[in-house]
Amino acid sequence: YVSVDNILNSPMPIVLFGNPMGTGGILSALLGENIIYATDSGGESGIGTLIYQTGVAGLSLYFIIMLLILFFIYGAYSQLREKGDAEAAIYFRIIFATTTGLMVNALFQENAFALIPSSTYFFAAGLGLNMAANTLLAKENNAGIKRL
Repeated sequence: YVSVDNILNSPMPIVLFGNPMGTGGILSALLGENIIYATDSGGESGIGTLIYQTGVAGLSLYFIIMLLILFFIYGAYSQLREKGDAEAAIYFRIIFATTTGLMVNALFQENAFALIPSSTYFFAAGLGLNMAANTLLAKENNAGIKRL
Protein backbone atom coordinates (compact mmCIF):
# COMPACT_ATOMS: atom_id res chain seq x y z
CA TYR A 1 0.00 0.00 0.00
CA VAL A 2 1.07 3.56 -0.50
CA SER A 3 -0.53 5.69 2.14
CA VAL A 4 -1.34 9.33 1.64
CA ASP A 5 0.80 10.07 4.70
CA ASN A 6 3.86 8.47 3.05
CA ILE A 7 3.32 10.58 -0.07
CA LEU A 8 2.77 13.83 1.82
CA ASN A 9 5.81 13.33 4.07
CA SER A 10 8.20 12.51 1.22
CA PRO A 11 10.51 15.10 -0.31
CA MET A 12 8.93 16.88 -3.30
CA PRO A 13 11.19 15.39 -6.03
CA ILE A 14 10.28 11.87 -4.85
CA VAL A 15 6.57 12.70 -4.87
CA LEU A 16 6.81 14.13 -8.38
CA PHE A 17 9.28 11.74 -10.03
CA GLY A 18 9.38 8.68 -7.77
CA ASN A 19 12.13 6.38 -6.61
CA PRO A 20 14.53 4.30 -8.70
CA MET A 21 12.89 1.71 -10.95
CA GLY A 22 12.74 -1.78 -9.52
CA THR A 23 12.80 -0.66 -5.89
CA GLY A 24 9.09 -0.82 -5.14
CA GLY A 25 6.49 -3.50 -4.63
CA ILE A 26 6.57 -7.20 -3.92
CA LEU A 27 8.40 -8.08 -7.14
CA SER A 28 11.32 -5.89 -6.04
CA ALA A 29 12.20 -8.69 -3.59
CA LEU A 30 13.37 -10.62 -6.66
CA LEU A 31 16.04 -7.95 -7.12
CA GLY A 32 17.28 -8.24 -3.55
CA GLU A 33 15.08 -5.73 -1.76
CA ASN A 34 13.81 -6.65 1.69
CA ILE A 35 10.28 -8.08 1.43
CA ILE A 36 9.12 -6.04 4.43
CA TYR A 37 10.40 -2.89 2.76
CA ALA A 38 8.77 -3.99 -0.49
CA THR A 39 5.31 -4.03 1.07
CA ASP A 40 5.80 -0.45 2.26
CA SER A 41 6.79 0.69 -1.23
CA GLY A 42 3.72 -0.03 -3.28
CA GLY A 43 2.75 -3.41 -1.92
CA GLU A 44 0.34 -5.54 -3.88
CA SER A 45 -1.13 -2.73 -5.98
CA GLY A 46 0.24 -2.15 -9.46
CA ILE A 47 -0.85 1.48 -9.26
CA GLY A 48 0.76 1.81 -5.80
CA THR A 49 4.02 0.40 -7.13
CA LEU A 50 3.79 2.63 -10.20
CA ILE A 51 3.35 5.79 -8.13
CA TYR A 52 6.18 4.72 -5.78
CA GLN A 53 8.60 4.18 -8.66
CA THR A 54 7.56 6.90 -11.10
CA GLY A 55 5.83 9.42 -8.86
CA VAL A 56 2.86 11.57 -9.74
CA ALA A 57 4.37 12.37 -13.15
CA GLY A 58 4.59 8.71 -14.17
CA LEU A 59 1.14 7.90 -12.84
CA SER A 60 -0.32 10.84 -14.76
CA LEU A 61 1.44 9.75 -17.93
CA TYR A 62 0.15 6.18 -17.47
CA PHE A 63 -3.45 7.34 -17.11
CA ILE A 64 -3.17 9.75 -20.05
CA ILE A 65 -1.83 7.02 -22.34
CA MET A 66 -4.38 4.43 -21.21
CA LEU A 67 -7.28 6.88 -21.54
CA LEU A 68 -6.11 7.88 -25.04
CA ILE A 69 -5.99 4.21 -26.03
CA LEU A 70 -9.51 3.69 -24.68
CA PHE A 71 -10.71 6.84 -26.46
CA PHE A 72 -9.38 5.67 -29.84
CA ILE A 73 -10.73 2.14 -29.37
CA TYR A 74 -14.16 3.50 -28.49
CA GLY A 75 -14.02 5.84 -31.49
CA ALA A 76 -13.30 2.92 -33.84
CA TYR A 77 -16.09 0.91 -32.21
CA SER A 78 -18.58 3.79 -32.61
CA GLN A 79 -17.71 4.27 -36.28
CA LEU A 80 -18.13 0.59 -37.04
CA ARG A 81 -21.41 0.46 -35.14
CA GLU A 82 -22.76 3.49 -37.02
CA LYS A 83 -21.85 1.86 -40.34
CA GLY A 84 -23.82 -1.19 -39.28
CA ASP A 85 -20.78 -3.44 -39.10
CA ALA A 86 -21.73 -5.15 -35.86
CA GLU A 87 -19.40 -8.12 -36.33
CA ALA A 88 -16.23 -6.01 -36.51
CA ALA A 89 -17.55 -3.74 -33.73
CA ILE A 90 -17.77 -6.70 -31.37
CA TYR A 91 -14.04 -7.30 -31.74
CA PHE A 92 -13.33 -3.71 -30.72
CA ARG A 93 -15.50 -4.30 -27.66
CA ILE A 94 -13.14 -7.19 -26.81
CA ILE A 95 -10.15 -4.86 -27.12
CA PHE A 96 -11.88 -2.21 -24.99
CA ALA A 97 -12.76 -4.78 -22.32
CA THR A 98 -9.25 -6.22 -22.13
CA THR A 99 -7.66 -2.77 -21.88
CA THR A 100 -10.11 -1.73 -19.18
CA GLY A 101 -9.48 -5.05 -17.42
CA LEU A 102 -5.75 -4.37 -17.38
CA MET A 103 -6.30 -0.96 -15.80
CA VAL A 104 -8.71 -2.29 -13.15
CA ASN A 105 -6.49 -5.29 -12.38
CA ALA A 106 -3.55 -2.94 -11.83
CA LEU A 107 -5.46 -1.32 -8.96
CA PHE A 108 -5.46 -4.59 -7.04
CA GLN A 109 -2.46 -6.62 -8.21
CA GLU A 110 1.11 -5.59 -8.81
CA ASN A 111 1.74 -8.49 -11.14
CA ALA A 112 -0.75 -7.02 -13.64
CA PHE A 113 2.30 -5.27 -15.12
CA ALA A 114 4.43 -8.42 -15.11
CA LEU A 115 5.14 -10.14 -18.42
CA ILE A 116 2.98 -13.24 -18.17
CA PRO A 117 -0.26 -11.71 -16.78
CA SER A 118 -0.16 -8.68 -19.07
CA SER A 119 0.64 -10.83 -22.09
CA THR A 120 -2.78 -12.46 -21.68
CA TYR A 121 -4.43 -9.06 -22.02
CA PHE A 122 -2.29 -8.08 -24.99
CA PHE A 123 -2.90 -11.44 -26.67
CA ALA A 124 -6.68 -10.99 -26.33
CA ALA A 125 -6.47 -7.40 -27.61
CA GLY A 126 -4.29 -8.45 -30.56
CA LEU A 127 -6.61 -11.32 -31.36
CA GLY A 128 -9.61 -8.97 -31.34
CA LEU A 129 -7.81 -6.48 -33.58
CA ASN A 130 -6.77 -9.22 -36.01
CA MET A 131 -10.30 -10.61 -36.17
CA ALA A 132 -11.75 -7.14 -36.79
CA ALA A 133 -9.23 -6.49 -39.56
CA ASN A 134 -9.96 -9.87 -41.18
CA THR A 135 -13.71 -9.20 -41.02
CA LEU A 136 -13.31 -5.80 -42.66
CA LEU A 137 -10.98 -7.16 -45.38
CA ALA A 138 -13.36 -10.03 -46.13
CA LYS A 139 -16.24 -7.57 -46.54
CA GLU A 140 -14.13 -5.40 -48.87
CA ASN A 141 -13.20 -8.43 -50.98
CA ASN A 142 -16.82 -9.58 -51.13
CA ALA A 143 -17.88 -6.10 -52.25
CA GLY A 144 -15.43 -6.19 -55.14
CA ILE A 145 -13.11 -3.51 -53.77
CA LYS A 146 -9.58 -4.01 -55.01
CA ARG A 147 -6.75 -3.08 -52.73
CA LEU A 148 -3.39 -1.79 -53.89
